[in-house]
Amino acid sequence: MLKPISWKDWFNRRADHYDNHLMKMSYHRDGVPYEINKIKRIADGVSKNLKLINNCKLLDVGSGTGVFYQNLRPLPNSITGMDISFNMIRDACKFKYNKTMVNGEASMLPFKSNSFDRIVCYSVFHYFDNLKYAENSINEFIRVINTNGLILIGDVPFDDVNNKSITTRIPNYYCPEFLKHSLNILTYNPDFFIKYGKKNKIKCHILEQNCNQHTLGRFDVLIEV
Repeated sequence: MLKPISWKDWFNRRADHYDNHLMKMSYHRDGVPYEINKIKRIADGVSKNLKLINNCKLLDVGSGTGVFYQNLRPLPNSITGMDISFNMIRDACKFKYNKTMVNGEASMLPFKSNSFDRIVCYSVFHYFDNLKYAENSINEFIRVINTNGLILIGDVPFDDVNNKSITTRIPNYYCPEFLKHSLNILTYNPDFFIKYGKKNKIKCHILEQNCNQHTLGRFDVLIEV
């Protein structure tokens, strides 16, 4: 079988191959799914930074099967999950806790303007092709969020020199042959977000992660609209 040609293709294959939803979403270390308590600790920090309340409307961009947002607290009454992988959305719809799941692109959100109060996009930005796609995605986040809304872009790979793509390879000892790849991930200098905020006259805060499990340093970004 040919190697995955894109991250979309790779996640579609993961969704088909794995039964475990953490493995579908690549929430693992060396092929072992993260303990759910680790996901909950990360989600607690995101919930706090987003100032979540029950009656807000939340959009999770890159939601996969919905594992991450189900651990946010308090859990908003209105949640929409969106993912580029059709197979992830298909599997998400099998679970009763997932109410609204949409297949779509972060840079072209299929929603009306001012549709949400909070947006979370966790562990997604490094899968983008380039900085222009990332900028277009932030533009879309701002378009669909309400006034005084909050946006959290989480788990962003840190690059202290230049925004650049680096090749990531999955170790052979736990990866099925059809998931092996040489796809790139995008790393970011925090200044990319700071400059975006100044240009668009919005506040972009760079936050330290409360639970970092990666070789590459990572950070979160909180945007106030």
